Amino acid sequence: MHARRARRNRREPWRSRRYAATTSARSFAPCATPWCYGDVVETVTGAGTEIDVLVLPKVEDASHVQFLGHLLSGIERDLGLTRPIGLELLIESPRGMTNLREISRASSRTEVIAFAPGDYPAALGVAQLGIGTVDARYPGHQWHWAMSELANHARAVGAQAIDGPTADFNDEAGYRTSAIRAKLLGFDGKWCIHPNQIPWANETFAPTAAEIETAERIVEAYEKAADDGVGATRSATAARFFVARLPAGGGT
Repeated sequence: MHARRARRNRREPWRSRRYAATTSARSFAPCATPWCYGDVVETVTGAGTEIDVLVLPKVEDASHVQFLGHLLSGIERDLGLTRPIGLELLIESPRGMTNLREISRASSRTEVIAFAPGDYPAALGVAQLGIGTVDARYPGHQWHWAMSELANHARAVGAQAIDGPTADFNDEAGYRTSAIRAKLLGFDGKWCIHPNQIPWANETFAPTAAEIETAERIVEAYEKAADDGVGATRSATAARFFVARLPAGGGT
């Protein structure tokens, strides 16, 4: 009874409100719980046209993703939904992390693979209360391997890699530090759990005006070299060499 009431309460905002032109995502109970099936069926049946992505927590095995994919296919068919609902997969445990190769390839619905910086340390037995932070006693980036592994598997299947939240929404420096570490590992973004954090995320992951200008100059230098028939060139704005494209006939 309580589960059904909670589902109705979670479903109602999707049906009664209209949101801005952003991706709308909805989380539900993990696949290994008795509530997952009911959560998905009732949520999608009640508000499927308003949902872009379902967030699947605690993914530990490819079968979790496959189950949800097949379930969604049946619901979408019954409801006549023409736009497939995507998946965001949360990796929150060592089992999920070590099964990432299979998990990431389990469904074409997967749009995002996300790292959970709160539950993952807990699953490892690390006593760490600061969610989204690095213990200062650790000599380096505490979650480097896990996040790098996740980013590579996400990129390999064309999905976005997203870092999880930083719990202290008043800690701007901490959030920005966490976000830039994620960006430098190949992540596309980071969760926000408070409006404070939205500009911090956008400013970290969006290219700066200087970066855009540099990229445009590099492209211009490349295209000029190609037009001039030069095999390689060096951009004045970056210490790099660029090999121009070969002629259509395959000459050198």
